[in-house]
Amino acid sequence: MAAELEGVKVLDFSRLLPGPLCSRYLLDLGAEVTKIEAPIVGDYAKAFPPLHQGLSKSYCRLNNGKKILELDLKDPADYQKVLGLIADTDILIESFRPGVMQKLGLDYRQLKEKFPRLIYCSLTGYGQSGPYRNEPGHDLNYLGLSGVLADQNPPAPFPLQVADMAGGSLQALAALTTALYRREKKKVGCYLDIAMLDGVLNMTQLLYEEAGPETPHLKNILSGDQPWYRCYQTSDKKWMALGTIEKKFWDNFCTVTEQEELKEKHFCKSAECPDLIAKLIKLFAQFSQEQWCTLLKGSESCCTPVLNWQQVRENPQIVARKLIDQEGAIHSFNIRWDREDNPDSLDE
Repeated sequence: MAAELEGVKVLDFSRLLPGPLCSRYLLDLGAEVTKIEAPIVGDYAKAFPPLHQGLSKSYCRLNNGKKILELDLKDPADYQKVLGLIADTDILIESFRPGVMQKLGLDYRQLKEKFPRLIYCSLTGYGQSGPYRNEPGHDLNYLGLSGVLADQNPPAPFPLQVADMAGGSLQALAALTTALYRREKKKVGCYLDIAMLDGVLNMTQLLYEEAGPETPHLKNILSGDQPWYRCYQTSDKKWMALGTIEKKFWDNFCTVTEQEELKEKHFCKSAECPDLIAKLIKLFAQFSQEQWCTLLKGSESCCTPVLNWQQVRENPQIVARKLIDQEGAIHSFNIRWDREDNPDSLDE
């Protein structure tokens, strides 16, 4: 595991997913993370099913390896303990609504004079400014406000918390690592205002298509309307993902499936798409997912199986990269940010 942040100390006041996932990444990069939780209640993500020995498995995955301290921030003695921790802290992460840390005497303005090297990150739904700044929210709210859900009929939650993780956790991670680099040059810390709505809206910029005077809507050639970029069901009711954006991969797919006449249909006109999709639906329905994998192996056609979780755990690529630690009752998910000065794999 990478240890680029060895020696960096993180104090995490956040809860649920976005903040703890960010500090999880920092931990995986070598930082030492201490998580502050309220007595008794703690992080209420602990109660989210599925549970293992009364504790949420997802909570365990996010926080395993962190030092967990139960402190009452309103208690004078515990408050002094927190100040002592901050004195030895490089990064502070909090996810309360604006004003809460100020009332506790722990906002950046009150801390920066005494701790000038502190990097302070507020990771919230709407940020520290604007009319929504004090509103509560979760992933579904940020996706709705960003326009991401507009083209779904009806709008529905994604199975993956895109705004929380990509719009929040990863945005904060990028900002924090940049702030560490900045501190090395300028010798001072800084304040980071990270909002999940900001992050997810920024990610939609490549999806917007101007629709005349109407409100822009999320639609592009990768939305699943094109024959060469969508999922198709197999004979055993499983699925294959065809992602032949480049014509060379489309041609390879047509060759291996003996559909030479379809090569000229790549990037076909919209009016032709339904007919081609219908042909591909019939084609994929002829074989099972396993048969398709066997047929397409080595063909460089950008066509892969849609895996269920059991298949994911057994997938040879996942296993080879050691992305899931399957020891014990709670499987942990690893990240591959390892750095090698002279990686053997590049010489192969």
